[in-house]
Amino acid sequence: ETLPQYIEHADRNSSAACHAVLGDKEAMLRSLELWVSHNHIENWLFIRRSPPFESILDDPRFIAMDQHVSEELERQRVIIEAMYAEQSAGS
Repeated sequence: ETLPQYIEHADRNSSAACHAVLGDKEAMLRSLELWVSHNHIENWLFIRRSPPFESILDDPRFIAMDQHVSEELERQRVIIEAMYAEQSAGS
């Protein structure tokens, strides 16, 4: 089944939640892959801990996405720490 009148777009993540509730693992993974490929990772912790997503946590595709998100978050953390250090040095 498809979601009526829904256009899949990287700036939306609600379709993954809809697919999760419907139990459509393949559609859920495709939606998350699109989302992650655009680094829309702000809700990743919710996805990892939300019961409707439990069915894909051990899927190799999800594991790869989770690794990508972890690496991206670490990259961002390093940048922010460097910005704080630079700001402190200039004060």
